[in-house]
Amino acid sequence: MSDSATAVRLLAVDPEFARAVPADDRPLADRALTLPERRSDAGEAVACDAGEEVALVILDGAAWRTVGVGDAAAPQLLGPGSVVLPEPPASDLLALTGQTTALTPVQAVALDRRFLMGATRWPRLTSILHHRLAEQERDVAALAAIAQLPRVEDRLLLLLWHLAERWGTVRSDGVHLPLRLTHMTLGRFVGARRPTVSLALADLRDGGKVSREADGSWTLHGEPPDVALNGRREVSRTPPDLFPVASIVRERAEALRAEARAVRAQAAQPRSHGADTRASADG
Repeated sequence: MSDSATAVRLLAVDPEFARAVPADDRPLADRALTLPERRSDAGEAVACDAGEEVALVILDGAAWRTVGVGDAAAPQLLGPGSVVLPEPPASDLLALTGQTTALTPVQAVALDRRFLMGATRWPRLTSILHHRLAEQERDVAALAAIAQLPRVEDRLLLLLWHLAERWGTVRSDGVHLPLRLTHMTLGRFVGARRPTVSLALADLRDGGKVSREADGSWTLHGEPPDVALNGRREVSRTPPDLFPVASIVRERAEALRAEARAVRAQAAQPRSHGADTRASADG
């Protein structure tokens, strides 16, 4: 990651932090929270200096954080608004590795001692940071829950819609996910080997649920498993009321109940018709 001589006005580039400061204090806060910019090219580390910086906040671009043990690694996608913390010390028991790598060119702002000083005067600045970290923790939990589903096809479909909620754009042919995720990368998300992922994606493609673009990005077709996307979805700063996998399970249960009611109603029609015929004959 390259240092930049450019300074970034935090309140100008991230409006949520600006809303955390009373209007009368914003001119002062804007000067006090002019912070160093950090840039990374694709493939470079997005790293926070533990000695000088509290965290990085990504302003533009995409990165992924991976935690690995042996040959296995669990990834998490990060984008604008995401927080990158200094890497914790290595474990004494397990050979865990952790790193954040830029998938595209990344621009970030470094929260240093000036941010800490500002947070003593405007404590809501820290609250925003904690809330975003809680959202990222919830995202990791959602990915872990998706990876527990028994069918790889379900894991992949839910994963792609989960990513589309953050990154997707609605088009006439479906929801476009501009991330160039290879079969191997998707396998890391869902805990499956590349050949298994390839077979599962072929089934999803043949079912008209997913297609891959020439540039390696993805398009999702039909309705998502949980909620309909009526437009571009921005990063939510308000925690949802329910865990998304619980919503999916509840919706599927309701769909099954509706299907059972329809089957019962359909089965009752011949009997009703037969009864009407007999009544007419008797008359």
